[in-house]
Amino acid sequence: ARTALPVLLVDGVPHADRTQSETFFAAAALTPKTNESPWVHARVVSADEFTVDVLADVEVVVLADVAKLTREQASLLHGFVPHGGGLLIAPGSHVDAESYRRLMFDLLPATLKSIDNASAEGQPLRISSASLEGPWLQRFGDDSDLPQTRISKAWKTGPLSDHTVESAPAADSTPTARDAKLSHQRPDSASRIIARLEDGTAFLTERSVGHGRVMLMSVPLDADWSNLPTRSDYVAFLHE
Repeated sequence: ARTALPVLLVDGVPHADRTQSETFFAAAALTPKTNESPWVHARVVSADEFTVDVLADVEVVVLADVAKLTREQASLLHGFVPHGGGLLIAPGSHVDAESYRRLMFDLLPATLKSIDNASAEGQPLRISSASLEGPWLQRFGDDSDLPQTRISKAWKTGPLSDHTVESAPAADSTPTARDAKLSHQRPDSASRIIARLEDGTAFLTERSVGHGRVMLMSVPLDADWSNLPTRSDYVAFLHE
C-alpha cells in the first residue's frame, strides 16, 4: 500500500466563487472531501503560486488553462518532468499558444495552433471510441459514456516543428529522492496521439521526456467547452 498520489492542480483562472474556477471539477473528482482515504491528493494553487516550494514531493502537475508561464516556472517543469514527473496540460481560452511554444517546446507533445468552434457547424464533436489507444484508455470504449462527451470547442494541435525557442534558465540540479532511483537517462520518445475526436483531430497526445511523461488535451477540464465533467466516467478518466 502507498499513500495518495500527490497532484498539483495549477488553476489558470481562479475565481472568488470556487465553483467557477478552472479546477473545481477536477479537484472534486480526484480528492472528494467525503473520502477520508483518497487515491489522489490534489492540491490547488494559482499560477502566481506555482513555485519550487509547492512542487516539492509532487508527482504530477496539471496546468488547467494557465495562460502563460514565466521563464522560471518553465525551468521548474524542465527539471521536473525528465526526472520522473508527470505533466498534464489542459488548455482553454486563456492560453497564450506562442508563449507555450517558446518556453515549453522541449516538453510539448504537439503545438497549439488555434481554437476550433465545433458548434459553428451545427453539431458538437465527440470522442472517437475507436481511436482510444493504450491499456488505460481501452476501458472507455463503446461501453462507457466518455465517447458521448459533447465538445463545442477544442484546440487544434499540430506536429512539433522548428521555430524560435526561448531557452529556459538551467533547472536546479540538486539531487532528490526521485533522482536516486534513476540509473540512466532514457531518451525522449516521439509524440503519439492516443485519443481523437470524431473529425480525426487529436483529443489527447502524449510524449515521454526522460523518465517522465507529458500529456496534452485539446479541451479544458471544466465545463466551458464540453460536458466532460458531467460524464459518469469523468472521475475514472482523471484517475487513470
